[in-house]
Amino acid sequence: MGSGYVLEFSNRTFEEFVLDTTGRGIYDEKYDYGSGSKANRLRAFWNEEANPLVAKLIGELIDCGQSEGLLRDSSLVDDCQKIVSRLSETSTVSELDALTVTADEPNFEIVAKAVREAIEKNEPEAGLDRLHTFVTLFVRRYVSRGASPSTVTSHCTVCSESMSSISGGAITSSPG
Repeated sequence: MGSGYVLEFSNRTFEEFVLDTTGRGIYDEKYDYGSGSKANRLRAFWNEEANPLVAKLIGELIDCGQSEGLLRDSSLVDDCQKIVSRLSETSTVSELDALTVTADEPNFEIVAKAVREAIEKNEPEAGLDRLHTFVTLFVRRYVSRGASPSTVTSHCTVCSESMSSISGGAITSSPG
């Protein structure tokens, strides 16, 4: 990968492979790093995306390289598969898209975006801090509009599950 190449992909086939594997467009602006080569775009993908998605892509690249007979060093393949395994163990919040805001207040949009970014980058402390701010703003909004406690509680389920997930279970919701 030092020369900018990734296996024997052309730009088109690399783009299709990454899109099919991850649903992400490797030629999106956010992956334009360094010279913009395939290798640099892959490095940017590793830096920008969540560990489980990176693991999925690396795993598929390993499988592709092996099936094409390009990866002959079994100890290197074993080391790469260990990395995939470790990255796959990282938990993510499956309902991340549910952290959306229906209010017109710009503060909600800013906080929701910060929560999503922190969770996607596997930064639990920052995610918890931003999620706390999100929940506080959310609850204040509903209470100021006369919402009952049960309404607020039912709307905070996703936030509670997200806090538990990104804290590794250290934070859980208590009944009632």
